[in-house]
Amino acid sequence: MSKIFHTLERQHVSFYTLDSLKILANRFGRHLVSYGSYHLFTTEPKSPHLFRLCLSSKISRLVNRFNQRPSLLEPDLQFVTRTKNDEA
Repeated sequence: MSKIFHTLERQHVSFYTLDSLKILANRFGRHLVSYGSYHLFTTEPKSPHLFRLCLSSKISRLVNRFNQRPSLLEPDLQFVTRTKNDEA
């Protein structure tokens, strides 16, 4: 069904088959839309064609141009560093 790998930082990475993802969607009352290695769980059915279009690099560049958000890399790093220091 899946393989779970652990990293040194206690993070989990899982690899699921498409059949496993369908079972999970069904179990939790969600809809699954997949395209290649991208998967989306939704509460309402979504168009697979629209999902594929959203993954297009040309479309994503266009959307990103109009919907720019600040990077979270630095705040996330500070949070993780602070949390790790608090645990020590």
